[in-house]
Amino acid sequence: MERQKTELVLIPINELELVLMDALEKYDIKKTQQEKKTDKLYSKTKAYQELGVCYNTLNSLIKKGFIKTNLDGTKIPHSSIEAYKSAQK
Repeated sequence: MERQKTELVLIPINELELVLMDALEKYDIKKTQQEKKTDKLYSKTKAYQELGVCYNTLNSLIKKGFIKTNLDGTKIPHSSIEAYKSAQK
């Protein structure tokens, strides 16, 4: 196994700050994208239990656009339930 040669380079502090800020921004963007992908999905039965409403009320809220569903309309993301709860307060 060969060792790679390393060099010591002097960088002005302001350039180092720019590189660090850029890396942090990319990390934050990646983290938020990952959180969106892992958003918990509820079935309609679990969602109406979570909201404390009946099944028919849940369906009417979905039709009115107060609660968003996934593309095929079978699952409800946790973020949609939380947004509806916070709007009701």
